[in-house]
Parts: sequence; C-alpha cells; structure tokens
Amino acid sequence: MELYRDISMSFPEDIWSLDVDSRYFRTRVFSEAAILDERRYFLRAALFVPIEDGSDFVWGVWCEVSQKDHDRYLKAYVEEKTGEMAPISGQLANELPCYEDSLNLRVKLIPNPFGRPKVQIIGDGTLKDDQLKGISLKKLEELNSVLFGDDEEEAESIEP
Repeated sequence: MELYRDISMSFPEDIWSLDVDSRYFRTRVFSEAAILDERRYFLRAALFVPIEDGSDFVWGVWCEVSQKDHDRYLKAYVEEKTGEMAPISGQLANELPCYEDSLNLRVKLIPNPFGRPKVQIIGDGTLKDDQLKGISLKKLEELNSVLFGDDEEEAESIEP
C-alpha cells in the first residue's frame, strides 16, 4: 500500500470555519497569502517532518504573521527575492490531524528561494518533537489512516 507523504490545508483555520458568504466578503485569498477582516495576515508555508526511511512528510500549512512581514514577504515574492529575506516569526494557523496542540504554535518561517517558506516549530508540543526527531513508518501509517481512512474498508463497502 502506497502511503501519502504530503497534505495541504486549504485555508487557515479561522477562514475555513467561515460560511461561504462570510468567506467571500471578509477575506482576500490567493495561493500564497490570505487576509481576514483586513487585520489578520497569513502566509502559506511547508512544514517538513522527517520519516525514518529518509523521506519527509510535508504539511502545506498557513501561518499567521504581522502585516509588516506579510507585505514584506509578498513584495519579495513578486520580485523573486524571497531567498534574501530574514526569518519571519508567526504562529501556525491550522490544527493538524493527530496534533491537537498544533493550532497557534509559535513558528519561524524560513524564506526559500525555490518554494514556500519552511516552517520551524518554536513552541513546545508533539509536532515540534516529531519535526526534530522524525516519525516511524508506523506513525506514518496511522497518520494516513486518520487523514484518508482505511482504503480496504472503503473498497469492501463499495463492492455489491
């Protein structure tokens, strides 16, 4: 069975929880950034968790940052100069499955000239431990089960 090794969150938690009308009227979202109520600012980033087989599980996450850092990042993004930026402080704006303590964790975003900023967890918790020490293939299987369900059970329920 092939195990998934990445997942992306569609929106920050506080935008995802809005009804469709509120999301339309209260947010501005594009692939790399979002604004809620013209006072909360988010950047999209990649959070890598090493796996014991030498690969990584990659969470596509949103992080809340200051308006100043948000605007500075977008300017560098447009000018293709994100690799020249200093790290950005923020907090994780998603609650990740299997990591109940992940929402609002303090993070550092490390700008990356070749893609989205990389997330370094600063606040304490299980996610920080897994990012530092890595996860086993067994934990990856458990994560896949939580995220995607058990394919065998789904296949059995579909059969006539």
